Amino acid sequence: MENIETKETRDKSLDALRGLIMLLMALDHAIFFIMKVHYSEYWSYIYGGHTAISFLTRAASHLCAPGFFFLMGYGAYKKYSQRSEQGQKLKAQLELIFRGMIIILIQLLIENPTWDWGVANSTPGAFEFYARTPGIGNGQIFLGVLFALGAALIVLGITMGIAKYVSLPIGISLILLTQVFVSIANINQDYALWERILLLPGLSGDFHVLYSVLPWLGVAFIGVFFASAKPKSYGIIGAWFVVGFVLLRIVNGFGNTQPYTGGWISFFNVVKYPPSIQFLLLTLGIDFLLIELFKRVKDLKLLDMLIVYGRVPLFFYIVHLYMYLWIGYYFPEGCSYIAMYSLWILGVGILFWPCMYYRKLKNGRFNKILRFL
Repeated sequence: MENIETKETRDKSLDALRGLIMLLMALDHAIFFIMKVHYSEYWSYIYGGHTAISFLTRAASHLCAPGFFFLMGYGAYKKYSQRSEQGQKLKAQLELIFRGMIIILIQLLIENPTWDWGVANSTPGAFEFYARTPGIGNGQIFLGVLFALGAALIVLGITMGIAKYVSLPIGISLILLTQVFVSIANINQDYALWERILLLPGLSGDFHVLYSVLPWLGVAFIGVFFASAKPKSYGIIGAWFVVGFVLLRIVNGFGNTQPYTGGWISFFNVVKYPPSIQFLLLTLGIDFLLIELFKRVKDLKLLDMLIVYGRVPLFFYIVHLYMYLWIGYYFPEGCSYIAMYSLWILGVGILFWPCMYYRKLKNGRFNKILRFL
């Protein structure tokens, strides 16, 4: 089967955004594996002791998950539309469902061991967890971003036939539903696993759910809407999103369970798990502004470098985890920010050539197998 998104049909600005957020995600994981530090912004607790460098480093990665889900929804609709023109609607839906299942298996079988090994590699007491995970359990089975991406892709595959017509109201409704549920949730209640998976991140027995599916599925449906509506200016939409965030944050209004307590760090330190309305307005707003920027500077060499990473996201995701895990073995007590940043840059630089080679394989004779990765 031919490569659906050919060089001529792909939007380079979206690939560049995907590449940038892959690199920012790698920075956050370098903090985990090399510095031995981890932050989580739960609905029930947000760490308030950040320094400027620790907060800005962590906050940069907040652009990643909203961007991933938005771009996944956008790409899924584009692929489905192109297959539909060839009379292959059902085949396109089955491919989306199959790929979603593969992504979930990668989470459980390939990604999850890296987090355990990363902690086990640390000198006892050296790893710093700045998080309080709600719920009761040991959380041995981790359900993270790949799990939610895979689950969302399965739902998109099932519903893609009607998604064009209902994507925006469904997307907004799922995000609002999550915010309402979180606002009345009780931190001391032992929620069932299905509630954790759908709406409320936390522990439930053997499971640790970080990315609840429904709000992130809402972001993916918004991506479907943008792909079908083809907005003229991402910049204007992005600017309004950021303005909406500022207004809600100033009035300490609906859209975030952790109130603003003063200072610029508290102002931008909003709930990510599950994504609050304020979090999504800020991060998607910046993502849209970046898309607009990339559309205007498409001839820059830097853009082409980002595109290399952006066109092989799952390959990069898997390989970078194991690379930073390996580097982390040489820093069992952690390291400074200067050392971590240096090793992060070294790592993504090393992966540039494997990503280029994998992209050629993916677009060549191995397309029928590698297109799912």
